[in-house]
Amino acid sequence: MSRLAAASIKRLLLGLLVAICLLPPIWWRSPVPPPWSDGAMQITRLVGESDLPAAQGHMRLMGVWQLASDAREFGGYSSLLAMPDGQFQTYSDFGWRLRFSAPGAPQRPARLDHVPTDRKLLKKWQSDIESATRDPKTGDIWLGYEGMNMIRRHSAANGKWASVHPPEMAHWPHNSGAESLLRLADGRFIVMSEGGTGPKPAPSVGLLYDHDPVEGGTPLIFGLAHPKGYRSTDMAQLPDGRVLILLRDFDPPFPPIFRSRLLIADPATIKKGQYWHWQTLLDFASPIPSENYEGLAVRDLGGGLVDLWMISDDNQAVLQQTLLLQIRWDMGQAKGKQTEAAATQALKMSSAH
Repeated sequence: MSRLAAASIKRLLLGLLVAICLLPPIWWRSPVPPPWSDGAMQITRLVGESDLPAAQGHMRLMGVWQLASDAREFGGYSSLLAMPDGQFQTYSDFGWRLRFSAPGAPQRPARLDHVPTDRKLLKKWQSDIESATRDPKTGDIWLGYEGMNMIRRHSAANGKWASVHPPEMAHWPHNSGAESLLRLADGRFIVMSEGGTGPKPAPSVGLLYDHDPVEGGTPLIFGLAHPKGYRSTDMAQLPDGRVLILLRDFDPPFPPIFRSRLLIADPATIKKGQYWHWQTLLDFASPIPSENYEGLAVRDLGGGLVDLWMISDDNQAVLQQTLLLQIRWDMGQAKGKQTEAAATQALKMSSAH
């Protein structure tokens, strides 16, 4: 190529670059999303009902819905609370609180607001709410902040906030801190890390408090060894006292492939310095869409029937979705099957002697 031709090409490219820069912004970058306004969320059903292969009892998928909004504050939800008025409340990685009606329930406009914080909490990792739990009697809510390794309590009575940085959480990694937070029906609290650092997931560290952690005190420390590759993302207590633990694994190809699993464990078996014993309840598979499920809530329907609700964290990524998942579980059948299995095992043992 001659010097003259090369110079001409350079001038042409430079001219194109200048022309692009002079175009209105809408032509060369995505428009800035609009701010939130109440009701600016759409709920779309993606999957209908079908039975699921649960390890205990009978489970039925009641539906999967996509929650969507163009608002820039929307997305990134990592917790889920079932509120007494039939609505849900969820908190995001960016410190936002979303309140919305469950599908099938009387609909009210979805509401989004920012959780009040100290003025110093300006960065994303400082407002990353990963877990939430609630006292059904007082209405008080506790939030777990991942980056700050902090637990905050909001008083429903006077609206005041209080917080604590437990020393046992001081060295938890910024990106796998208080991933799960649960107030048990007896007033005790469980706080659990997502897992260890590094590319290979390590066991979660669990803290069992015999009272409100914001009031201080020394917790019992235990562990949770996950199935290979999984990390814990949330917990919820069942009416019979047992605890469900939501796990997530993912493969890093683009887009990532997520796998989820539900474990069931009895808090009565938690012992100092030991791993918490669990059983697998459900491995997520089709027709449940693969997504980053991080929030878990339980609604007691009575008679041994419960609804398990889960929400996914879309990381505000284009190729991910905010999904709401509903599974109905007949715990009565589960107990019946367990009793039958125990009787069969006892019969086998007696026949062997």
